[in-house]
Amino acid sequence: MNNMNQGKNNRNSTSNAYGKQKLNSNTTSKEVKKPLRRQIRDAQRLLKNRKLPDSIRQEKELLIGDLMLQIKRNKSELKAIKYAKKYKKVKFFEKKKLTRKYQSLCKKLKSCDTDDREELQEEIKQAEAYLNYVTHFPPGVKYISLFPSKPGQDAKVNANKDEIYKRINEDVISGKLTTYSKLSSKVSFGNKRQAKSKRLTKNNSDSTQGDEFFIIDRKPDE
Repeated sequence: MNNMNQGKNNRNSTSNAYGKQKLNSNTTSKEVKKPLRRQIRDAQRLLKNRKLPDSIRQEKELLIGDLMLQIKRNKSELKAIKYAKKYKKVKFFEKKKLTRKYQSLCKKLKSCDTDDREELQEEIKQAEAYLNYVTHFPPGVKYISLFPSKPGQDAKVNANKDEIYKRINEDVISGKLTTYSKLSSKVSFGNKRQAKSKRLTKNNSDSTQGDEFFIIDRKPDE
């Protein structure tokens, strides 16, 4: 009887120990999943303790800085996603319009006389600069249309547009950003390779099916 009671006590103590361990692990996971602002507040509250060792103080100060940067980064990412959805159509139609103009000018340049060549080159350069603007517009900023539906934009908006346009094309010239013509040539080259591989796959499958058509069932030699 005593042995049975002792066995029960051992099982209870084991289950209690396991329960405490599970509780501790849950508490730790909850602390890890704390919102960033709450972690900052907790760290700031801890820093108010004058008896806090210098090593821990320094650690918490660094943590606060890192968490604040993370909050800022998260805000920027959310803003970029929001603006990408909001201005997707506007950018799509502007890019389509400019691409048609750019391609049309390039075709004209191939068959033009020497007199109009220089003028066409300038027009192509301008069209490409506009395409660079649409392609590389900063993701965390409200898109400013090149062709607004309502004419007469605010002077401040126009100034911002000109500044962004200038900065983007300066970055293209310096090599920080890739110009539209290079990006489009990479895309077209990739599409050509993909189409070629599809054709090869189709041809291989057709040839295999043709070979199967001419296979004759032979009986084994008796």
